[in-house]
Amino acid sequence: MKAGLLLLCVLPLAAHGGVLTVDYEGTVYWADPGAAYEIGDTISGTLLVDTLLMGPDLDLLDPNAGVYGAAHGNLPSMDFVTGFATGLPVHDSIHVLRDLESPNGSWDTYQIVDASAFGTPSFEHLVLHASLPGGTFDDDGGVQIFEAVSQGLGELVGVLSVGWEGTRRQVDFYLSRLSVKPGRCVA
Repeated sequence: MKAGLLLLCVLPLAAHGGVLTVDYEGTVYWADPGAAYEIGDTISGTLLVDTLLMGPDLDLLDPNAGVYGAAHGNLPSMDFVTGFATGLPVHDSIHVLRDLESPNGSWDTYQIVDASAFGTPSFEHLVLHASLPGGTFDDDGGVQIFEAVSQGLGELVGVLSVGWEGTRRQVDFYLSRLSVKPGRCVA
């Protein structure tokens, strides 16, 4: 289903030190009662990724899978994704998968998570996920530069959660655009 997604720019980088800027915008399609957003609301924002704090690929044995940050059992990570979650401990991550096969062809995926305080009432969790045409990424590195505009539902999605158990409020949204590009320096 490559026709359903318009990629405006793709420039994977093998090595990059500094900051990535992740811009996103979408529309809520599902929300818990009492959540900060309602169905039809627009969600947009910017995340910053400090690639120097990201750490190494935790899945070295698979050349098509890159896992960075909090990968296993909700273990804490460095605070390398900022812009949404603010508490401790931090559970940030980036997952890059290349050449996933499906009946509809090959796909690459990119997922970024800005999360903190897992298992506590102050839990904050933002997930942005992109399913992109196969061959979008040249490697499984955590630094991927791209801009995607969705032309169909489900290719670009997001989930935002705040709170835990009885206080948890979740919002699901379709992203209309997601871009990851070199950003400004962190002082």
